Amino acid sequence: WYRFVPVRRSVARAQVASRLVLSREETERVVREMYLRLGARVVEVFGPAPRWRVHGLEAVEAEVPQGQGIIFVTAHLGQFERLADAGLWRRRVHVITSRFSVGPLQTLWAACREGRVTSLVQPGADGRALRATLERGDALAFMLDQHASAHSAVQVECLGAPAWTSTAPARLAISSGA
Repeated sequence: WYRFVPVRRSVARAQVASRLVLSREETERVVREMYLRLGARVVEVFGPAPRWRVHGLEAVEAEVPQGQGIIFVTAHLGQFERLADAGLWRRRVHVITSRFSVGPLQTLWAACREGRVTSLVQPGADGRALRATLERGDALAFMLDQHASAHSAVQVECLGAPAWTSTAPARLAISSGA
């Protein structure tokens, strides 16, 4: 994946080097490993739904009664699919995700999730509709591993550097009781 899809490779190198005290060789090893894992996630997402074993669901089930909505925050690629494939506590799963600007990619993205998630929801969706989703006892996934704009986020420290992250999951949890 590192050689075939060099998207943002230089950005990844610069960010790893700026936050971790590593030699040039170690930085390159970390970035290559990251791309290897990214490639594996892509294969998982676009391949047939594997049988995942997720540990710890019983603890969540004990704390969150059936019928109460769940908000979970996850990485952008691979993680929400794992939760959906694992049955996510026998709930419908709705994922907030941006649309691809290239039509065929959006079609592929949606087709690969068919049967895995209930719906793909656009960022900025109406808060009332999101609350209603949670009030039905469904699960709502937020992918927060990308930069958030300052007008809809809060600044936090991440690996010693400022980063902006969305406040939407917390605001929705407070307003819906999820």
